[in-house]
Parts: sequence; C-alpha cells; structure tokens
Amino acid sequence: AAAGRRLAARAAVATGEVAVTIGVQGQGMVAGDLVNTAARLQTVAPPNGVLVDTTTRRVVGDAVSFERAGRVDLRGKAEAHEAWRATDVPAPGGRGRAAGHGGTFVGRSRELAELVELHRRTVASRRSRLVSVIGIAGIGKSRLVWEFERHLDLLPEPLALHIGRVPAYGEGITFAPLAEMVRRRARIAEGTDSEVARRQLAATLEELIPDEAERQWVEPRLATLLEPGEHASFERDELFAAWRRFFEGVAAWAPALLIFEDLQWADGALLDFIDHLALWSRDHPILVVTLARPEFLDRRPNWGTGLPSFTSIQLEPLDDVAMAELLVGLAPGLAPEDVSRIAATSGGVPLYGVEVVRMLLDRGLAHLEEGTLMLLEPLDGVRIPETLQSLVSARIDAIPRQERGLLLSASVLGRRFHPDALAAISRLRPDEARQRIIALSRRELLAVDDDLRSPGRGQLSFVQDVVREVAYRTLSRRERRTLHVAAADHLDSLRDDELVEAVAEHLVDAHQAAPEHPEAAQVAARAVDALRRAAARAMTLHVPERALTHLRRALDLVDDDGTRAELWGEASAAARAVPDFETAEKLLRRLIAWHDESGAPEAAARARAGLASLLLATERHASAIGDLEAALAGIADLPADTASVELIGQLARARVLVGQDRQGLEWADRALALARTSGLDAIAVDALVTRGTARMRLGEETSGSADLREAIREADRLGLVGAGLRARNNLAWLVVLDDPHMTLETARVGFEVATRMGVGDMALQLASIVVAVAIDTGEWMAAQSMLDEMRERPQAPAHRIQFVATDAMLRAMQGDITAAALLEALEPVDPDTDAQIVAAIDEASAWIAFAQGRFDDARRCAEAAASGSLGAE
Repeated sequence: AAAGRRLAARAAVATGEVAVTIGVQGQGMVAGDLVNTAARLQTVAPPNGVLVDTTTRRVVGDAVSFERAGRVDLRGKAEAHEAWRATDVPAPGGRGRAAGHGGTFVGRSRELAELVELHRRTVASRRSRLVSVIGIAGIGKSRLVWEFERHLDLLPEPLALHIGRVPAYGEGITFAPLAEMVRRRARIAEGTDSEVARRQLAATLEELIPDEAERQWVEPRLATLLEPGEHASFERDELFAAWRRFFEGVAAWAPALLIFEDLQWADGALLDFIDHLALWSRDHPILVVTLARPEFLDRRPNWGTGLPSFTSIQLEPLDDVAMAELLVGLAPGLAPEDVSRIAATSGGVPLYGVEVVRMLLDRGLAHLEEGTLMLLEPLDGVRIPETLQSLVSARIDAIPRQERGLLLSASVLGRRFHPDALAAISRLRPDEARQRIIALSRRELLAVDDDLRSPGRGQLSFVQDVVREVAYRTLSRRERRTLHVAAADHLDSLRDDELVEAVAEHLVDAHQAAPEHPEAAQVAARAVDALRRAAARAMTLHVPERALTHLRRALDLVDDDGTRAELWGEASAAARAVPDFETAEKLLRRLIAWHDESGAPEAAARARAGLASLLLATERHASAIGDLEAALAGIADLPADTASVELIGQLARARVLVGQDRQGLEWADRALALARTSGLDAIAVDALVTRGTARMRLGEETSGSADLREAIREADRLGLVGAGLRARNNLAWLVVLDDPHMTLETARVGFEVATRMGVGDMALQLASIVVAVAIDTGEWMAAQSMLDEMRERPQAPAHRIQFVATDAMLRAMQGDITAAALLEALEPVDPDTDAQIVAAIDEASAWIAFAQGRFDDARRCAEAAASGSLGAE
C-alpha cells in the first residue's frame, strides 16, 4: 500500500493539488479529476492501486508508467471517465532528474545490493552512515544511485530523499547543494519572495523540530543557506550544528537519504560539513551518499577515515558481456558484430555505448521505430571515435550550426543555468532561443527541469557533464572571453547579491582567456571588485578557504597599491580563519610595513592589533603582549570603538595566559566596562570569562565563580557557543579541588553542549575533565561510560594518547589485566610531545605497577608523572 501511495503522490502532485483518497485494507487510490467524487469511490481503484484521469496522465508524462484501465462511471458525472492505472516508476531517460542513460541497468547488481543493505542497516541501527561512490565520468555513478532511489521508492517504508549537485562552475556558493536540499524540503522555489520563504521555512521547522526554543535557535542559522547576506554572522560550529539538527529533524520523521553529486568540485567547507554530519549525528537514520570522480581523492586522500560508519564503493569499467547487454537493450536492431565492435571499443564505459546510439540517430544513420533502433545502412564504413570525449565532440560537430552555437554558448554558463541567461549571452530573441533549446533537448544534449516540486523548475542543464566540458574546449579563447563578459553583464543586470560569485568567476575567466585584449584592464578591475564582494559573502557563511581563494585571485589582478593593501588585510583575516596562520602573519606584517611607510599610524596600529590577536591564537603570548600594547599606544588618542575594545579584551586575556593575573584583571575590568557601555555583548562575555578566571586564580573564588557563571548565562542567552564552552571549561578546572561534584556537573553540561554543537576539540577537553574527576570521586562507571562515548570520535594524536592512558589507568584500578597491553600498543612518543601528555602515560604506568604489586616501579612512575604535570614544583 505504501508503494501505491508513492506512485499516487508522484501522479497526483502533477495536478498542483495532491488530492488522493487512500482506501483501507488494501483498497485503492484515485487522483486528478476523479478526486471530486473520491469519497464515494473507494472500490474504483484496484487493491493497493492508483487510478488517475487523462489530464493527470498527460501531465505526469514519463515520470510514472501507466496502463489503460478502461472507462469508469462515477456518481454525479454525466459521462464515463477514461482511467489509467499507475504501474511503475520507469527507467531514466524521461522527465525528472537525469540519471545518465535510458538503457538496461547492467553490471552493477552487486553495488546496488550493497547500497540497499547499507540503507537497511542505517535504518535498523538508527545511526548515520557515509557511502562514497567513486568512478570516472560516464561510468554509471548517477545511474547506480538512480536505481537505488527507485528501489527505495517502491519499499513500503517512508523515505526522506534529498538530492544536491555541486556546481561545476559559476553557480551558487559553497553550500549550494545543501541550500537546494533545504529549499526542496521547505517547498521554496528559487526567486521566491524572502518573506514568503521565511514563512515556509518556519512552517517546515515547526513540523520537524517540536521544541520551540530549539526551533528559534535553528531557524536563523538555517536561513543563512538561503539568504547568506540577510542574517547576522554565526560561528561555523553553530551553523554546522543547526544544519545537522535540521536533517536530524527530518530523520526523526522518516529515514533520510542525502545524495551529493559531483563532489569532485566541492569546496573543503562542504566536505567538512558532510564529515560533521556523519560523525556527530547520533540516534538518527541518515544515509549520506556522495558521488565523485577519482580526482576527488587527490584532494581528500583520507576521505572517510576516522568515521565510525564509512563505506567506499569503486565503480570499475563494465566487461564486454555487460556492455553488449547494454547495447542490445539500447538498440535491438544492431547486428551482433556491431555490438561486439562497439563494446570492445568502449573501455567498459556505459555512457560510451549510449553516445554511439545517439550519434547514429544524430547523423541520420538510424531511427527509432516503436522503441527499437533501426539501422538505415550497415555500420561497416562508419567511423566510431575511440574515446567518450572524441565521441561527444563528433556529435557536437554533426549538429546544425545554429544549434551548435547555442550549445557552445551554454557551456560557458556551467552545468545548470536559466534560459534567460542563455538567450542573453547568445543575443537571440527568446522565441529563437526556445526553438533551439527544444531541438537540443530532443538530441538529449540539454534537459529542462520540469519537476513541479523542484526549486529550480524551468532551468536548463547539460544531460552529461562531459558534454559541457567538450563543448567548452571547442570554443576559441576569443569566443570564451566574449561569452564570459556577456554572462557577467547579464548577471550584473539582475542586481542579485547572491550572483556575485558567478559574476567574479566569469570576469576572471574572461581576463585569463585574453589578457592582452585592449579592455583587459577594465575587466580586471571589475573582477577584483566582484572577487572582494564574493569573499565577503564567503566569510559570512564561514567558508574562509573560498574567501582566501577569491582574494588571492584578486591580488593577482590588482594594479593599485591602496587596493592591494586593503586586500592584504582582508586576505589575512580569511587566512587566519582557515586557519593558515603562517600566511595570515606574512600578510599582516606586509600590511604593517606598508602603513608605516605611508605614514598612517592609526591603520598600522589596527594591523598590529590583528597580528597580536594572531600571536595569541598560536600561543605566542609574550610576543602578543608587546604588539597589543604597541597597537593600543597607536590609537590611544582616538575614541573607543569596537576594534579598540576588542584589543583591550585581548590584552587582558594575554596577561592571564602568561600568568600575570593581577594585570589581566585590571585590563579585563576596563574591557568589560567599555563593552557594556557600547553594547558589545560578545566582547563583554569574553571579558567576563577572563575576569572570572583571573579572580579565581588570585584566590577570589566567590567573585570569580560568579563572573564565570554570569558569562555562561549570557553566552547561552546570546547563542555564543565558543564563549560559553570556554567559561564552563575554566570554571570546571578552577573548582575541581574545592568542589569536584560541581566540577563534574559543569563539565558534563559543557560536554553535552559541545557534542550537540559538534565542537570536537572542546568536547574532548571537557570529556577529559569528566573522566578525571569521576575517577577521583570513585564514580568509575561514569568515567568508563564517558571513555566509551569518546572511543568512536576521531582524535588528534595527543588526545588519543591521553585517552588510551586514562583508559589503561581506570582498568588497572579495577584490576583489569589488559591495562598494560593498551599502553604497549601505543606508538613511540615523539620527543617533542607535551610534558603533560607524557605525564599521563607515566600516571597510568604507576597505577598498573601498583595493581601488580611492583611498588618501587609505581613510585618511580608516579614521581615522573608529578614532575611533568602542570604546576608541579
């Protein structure tokens, strides 16, 4: 019955009104005009079946297969209605998402069975899982996943399917696939009024996330995917956590399947989110499937390592038998010798066989007769290119000149684009462009998104990426320049800030195509401006890697010293966020020198402040203090602003970090007063954390503890995740001797927050506090539970050593003889390893020796552990 409901939904949604009557005990459903009297017709449709009218049948087209069900008499209707019974979701090649080719599905039964089994295990265990499908262009990645979707679509269980394609060029932003998934789930079409989009997003979240407070937290962070420039900047950890909670909310309703196509073009930030989702989602059935070409692994050779549930599927070329079966299915009219010849030349690439058939049709060497390819002449004298790329090139060369010109123009726009953009850059009237687009669609070179549920309905795309790539290479450099400039002009005319990245890419490519062109300088200047705006948008979404790439490209094009200096500052901020501290420091020192030479002390002071902040982040505290004081001296006579208040707060923290608690307290008081006067809430919370830490270290436990608790409350109220975790971490460590139980509770809450937000390093740090205190207070089961919780998390080498050492110590305390084996299995410790890490091993060794009655060894190891511990004399 559920399979019938799926078919009914696909059919009925095409009418614009999903009006379906679901019978009981296997009775059928009706859709379309038949629903007008559906309440009286529960026996019209066959058991578990779906009946639609002729209008629905025509609109749905090939998305569902139908057979005639005869005419039915309906109460209240003067004439009998023609009815159609939905029978199947057919193989690809018709409407809907392109799936590679419409031939027989061959040679991939094992891979399909593996995907089906992985889905079953994901649902059964209610745990997230990542599956990576790798294969060359045309090998059948999309077709395999389409068959997988089709299989799941016919199962009785519900499924929440999400599909996102990584843009190859000039489209959207880093998280475009995620935005596509969210838009589709919330039923928000591209171009929807922002107010309407917000209401639809809110309504969707109300369905998915029951808790109102959590909904209010998630909504603005999720909205950054749809309108990055319309919302306040959030920490990247917060964004990732909110996006993850959205998909977990979906998975609480039905098992979620997320398919990311063309991952070889993905930015590192999108890959980081997929990692985050697969790692941090707990107790939710979320299956993530990624499709990529082999070159993807050159960028991410360790893709999937460290994840608790990861599977890699490598698609190898088909053998000749499978290729022959595919060709016979595509073209039953081919002679056996022709089938063998094409199969032997194909290299096992299914798309090659498909393109051969398309080439024969394009050249008029064959025609389709009732679905069967009929040859008009023998293939003996027909030259069939030997590679997929050359075959596609031959197809493009063979189409009429006007259609060919439009296809080549389209290649400049990327894999997916709007028909208006194509008409604009090709300088055709809309009706002319429409006719040529129809012709290219009939040749299966372009496809139209006509899915009523798709956010990008009406857009065009290349049926295959390889077609776009070959078409683009066919253009001359002069043609590329002209078309890229035309594309940038068209996108600029739309006055949409979300298109600035595409504008920038078109202008950069136009300049690269013809750097000696008389107007190259003007194009470069436009490109620099667009790249800076694109970088600012990337920083809003916490994608500093992409921002830095944009700014580096701008630096290659700029010829103005003042603009170059501004770019150094912007690029240093992006590099620090990556983090690429070496690049950030180099750019800041270059900027400071330039301001000094230009006689701009205020600008130089602000650059020094940035450098000091960077030095603090890299734990060069003493050097940072000197730069912070020099920066403050440079702006001492200026009114206090955000930058100067933040600078004072940084100096306070630096003093505390080097043990100058009294001076740190004085600077923290000053920063807190200025921040509160100026309404700088985030800086005020940070200053509270610093002041509370300094006070407690100076013995002022009551006031210091009050500061840290206030910082936690304010951070939670304002959604400042990082500051709140820092406050909890400091409070837990500083009260551990006086109140271990309060320490344990504080650290546990902090760990839960860090885990929920996916802040991995802080989660591990707080977990170590929980374990240490639980061991000291005798709550060994709680300590072991936390160790088990962290066992599946990926950890840096230093954290891993501490984890193993603590696990071994706890086991030794409980008389477990396997404790020593854990330490023996550790890799040799690097001589430069932090002394406290080595101390953890010595402490575990001491307990193991004590448990075994080797008391002299226990004393020796304990003394070594004490000497390496922080604060030991």
